[in-house]
Amino acid sequence: MTKSVSTYVADLLYENEVVILPGLGGFVSSYKPANIDHVQGLLYPPSKNIAFNDNLLINDGLLINKIRSSENCTLSEAQSRLDTFIDELQTGLKSKEIIVIPEVGRLYLDFEQNMQFLPDSVNYNTDVYGLPTVQYYPILRSREAAIHDAVQPDIIIEPKSKRYKRRKSFTALLRPAVPFIFAGLVIVSGFLLYNWIKGADTSSLGKLTPISLPGNLNQSPSKTSQPYIAEELKLDEDDIDKEQTIVSEESDVEELDTDWINEAKAAEAAREKALLEANKNARSTDDEVIRQFKGEKSATIIPNHAIVVVHSFGDKANVLRMKERIEKAKYEPFTMEVNGLTKVGMKVYFDNYDELDTAFATIKDKYNERAYIYKKHMN
Repeated sequence: MTKSVSTYVADLLYENEVVILPGLGGFVSSYKPANIDHVQGLLYPPSKNIAFNDNLLINDGLLINKIRSSENCTLSEAQSRLDTFIDELQTGLKSKEIIVIPEVGRLYLDFEQNMQFLPDSVNYNTDVYGLPTVQYYPILRSREAAIHDAVQPDIIIEPKSKRYKRRKSFTALLRPAVPFIFAGLVIVSGFLLYNWIKGADTSSLGKLTPISLPGNLNQSPSKTSQPYIAEELKLDEDDIDKEQTIVSEESDVEELDTDWINEAKAAEAAREKALLEANKNARSTDDEVIRQFKGEKSATIIPNHAIVVVHSFGDKANVLRMKERIEKAKYEPFTMEVNGLTKVGMKVYFDNYDELDTAFATIKDKYNERAYIYKKHMN
């Protein structure tokens, strides 16, 4: 039973750093050290990175000798099998297919016709054969145990004499300053007490009523002074009557002023009420205009369009590549998840069914003969 040529490629990568597909390119392996994924908690063993170099085109005979030794055939038969395999790969790549080489990876051409390679997660490093990926978990320890396990630095014990000298020197520096500190506290306390007493005296003096002494304090009272006293009393009574008259007039004025103020307040209240009513009417008019505008906006006609699905993919990378291809063709891409697969297509705008048929035929010729119209909207 003959094997596929692709299986020989995987077998050779365990023992060789370069395996060439003549006329197509070569697989190149390089050492990859062990690494840790701190997010997922995984420890990966050392392995090999597999890359594809499309500049390695010369046949080195390694793959032909592997086919001949494994199948016990002639050199020409092995060359014929290899040529057939290379032709199949090139035909598939030109047809925009993704070529899968088991246990090696996938080959495809991007939109710029450059060869791209996605390697599989197979470890070709025979030195670490059998080492799996390890799942690790952090060790939870108490704080006391962590401190005990930590490396303690060398403890330097200072001689007692040096500690005593340092403490003594600090006390000697502080001792001369004690009298000055005490004097400062006394001065500040005396100043605050003086200000408090001075403030109390000033407030009490402000409440005293000045006393007026009469000019004839040392004279004896006489009868001639009585008329003057009567006149002064009479004058005081006249002044009292005048003051009562002035007070009554001022009260009348205050009553008149109060009526005038009440009328002004009523007029002001009426004016404010009118302004509020006018603003309310203006806002209702604005709301009506906005409602009319929104009604005109909602009545916009949606143009005729159809959604054409060209492919369904399970790999997100293929979805992204197809979307980029659709965008480069000036179409609006469309995606939809159905049963674990992603349908990829585009929106096609048209004026009549003839334009839709023409566009649909062009899309089938360019992307996929099995493309179909998923949905369409016609006014």
